[in-house]
Formats: sequence, structure tokens, C-alpha cells
Amino acid sequence: MINSSEPSSYVVRSLVDAFSNIGKKSHSKDRNAARRVLSQSIVNKSTRALRLLKPTSKLVGLDIKALHRYCSRREQLDSGETDAWSFVGRFPRSDMNLIDVVKGLVQEFWRDNSRPSSNQKYVLKLRMGSRDCEPHIKHFLDMTQIELYERFRHEHNELNLGQRSFEKCKPWYVKINTTRNTCCC
Repeated sequence: MINSSEPSSYVVRSLVDAFSNIGKKSHSKDRNAARRVLSQSIVNKSTRALRLLKPTSKLVGLDIKALHRYCSRREQLDSGETDAWSFVGRFPRSDMNLIDVVKGLVQEFWRDNSRPSSNQKYVLKLRMGSRDCEPHIKHFLDMTQIELYERFRHEHNELNLGQRSFEKCKPWYVKINTTRNTCCC
């Protein structure tokens, strides 16, 4: 397709070398970012319009679906819809954000349904800074988290809250009681 004496052939060779050095799948964020930048730089709106994605993918050795993704991202950057430094990955679902009122209600429910330790030694410290700690007495939960969640659902049936979200709102000082001291009298 490209003569070896043309300057564009050297550009294509250097791109192929760069992609082979980076590798196709890497766990390194820097390598993945470099692959994205190189791929977005070789495709644009006219590449898709002129149906040059398949020959480009053969020349460079990338998957055509990946080039489609990079082409749409490049079109977003060129049109000005998103900033160049904006987040490119998946955003968390917008309906999953808990408002502070619900978080406060759930944390208060955790605190009310757990018992504080009677032992003065059980004081937990939350590290806030280098020498700054917030002490708090340890609270024990005498039931399972599922039972507590079911009780919360029964008392607050108007809230549509999942179990994982309920457990994420658990205060840091609440621990599950694993010691079962019972009297045999």
C-alpha cells in the first residue's frame, strides 16, 4: 500500500513499533494512556467518513472496534463537547448517589441498633492526619448485617436502598460481635 521510500512509511513503521512496544493489553495506566493517545492521534472524522478505518487497522495492527472507539472519542475532543483532560472512563450511575440525609439516617440506625462496649479499653481511633486522631468507643453489633438490613427495610419501607449501600453507610466504629459469652447456669 505504501512505498518504502515515502516519508509516511517511516511514520507508519514508527507507529507500529510504538504499538508493539506498548503491547495490546497492559495493566499499566501509563501504557494504556500512551496507547489511547497514539490511537486517537491517527484517526479523525474524515478517517471514518472515507472508510479508511479498516486499512488503517491493518497497517497499524489494531482492532477495528478499538479504532471506532478512539475515532468517536477524537470527534468528541475535536467538537469541544468534552475537555481534553476530562475523565474518559465509565462514570458511576447517577441514581446510585446517596444523599446526605439518607446516609445520616442509615448511620443513626446503625448507631442505635448496636451497643457500645462496656470495657474502657475498647477505644478505636480514626486517623485524621499525621498526629491527629479521633477516638471513639467501639460499638458491637449483636445480630447479622442481613437481619439489621431487614429491620431497616421494615421500619423505612419508603426508602429504596440496597443491602450493599446500607452496609457502605456503616460507621467505622461499629464491629460485628464475634465473641459469644453465655452463662451455663
